[in-house]
Amino acid sequence: LRACLDGRGPTQSDAADRPSARVLVAESADHRFVALGLRTGAVVVLDAASGARLTAVEASGRLERLAFNAESRLVIGRSNGRVQVVLLEDLRPEP
Repeated sequence: LRACLDGRGPTQSDAADRPSARVLVAESADHRFVALGLRTGAVVVLDAASGARLTAVEASGRLERLAFNAESRLVIGRSNGRVQVVLLEDLRPEP
């Protein structure tokens, strides 16, 4: 950002000086849910229309894959080989 504000394009060294901020994103086929996989390994599920937080899945290993299946289940793949399946059909926004 600093390079752009100064009128310069980003350089390779600009990117190399900062840690990677890998975020995984998945959207359900019915467009009701968006899941964000954070660098910490936690996953947050949002209502796609309002942006309201519906639930969170605590970190239990580094994230590798994040996807919704046809039944609106969130499938979370971890680097340790663990696969979590989260049922989301009846979720409502957290208060």
